[in-house]
Amino acid sequence: MKITLINQSDLTLIYLYFYSREQCIHLNTGGEADKVCKLLFNQENEWIGLSIESNYLIRDMFEPNPQASINYINGEWIIYFTEIFGMELREEEHSCITDLYNDSYTGIELILIEGTIPKRKFIEPLIYKNQQKEK
Repeated sequence: MKITLINQSDLTLIYLYFYSREQCIHLNTGGEADKVCKLLFNQENEWIGLSIESNYLIRDMFEPNPQASINYINGEWIIYFTEIFGMELREEEHSCITDLYNDSYTGIELILIEGTIPKRKFIEPLIYKNQQKEK
């Protein structure tokens, strides 16, 4: 999984890639709009993951990050950017847009008000390398 994060005006645009950018562009055959995604935060307000209810598959086509995990439990995909053992979690519901190919997610897009994700240290290892750092 890779992530892009771009601040534009008063919005933060986030895209979680399960395939390369090029594959996402060429493979997408549809998607879902206004899907509910739950952002997951720890007690320090660090963004540690998200969850989405769905029967579609997630196949991470990138080399795995040992800290990140993608699990399917009771009809819900739970994506963690770090190990969560012993953490108290908080959820925030937001709308997201998904991209699909052959009943699998190629990516998940979030358009959030700037500041919705105050702390981001756990996504740093997942940021696309050629993306410019946001200040």
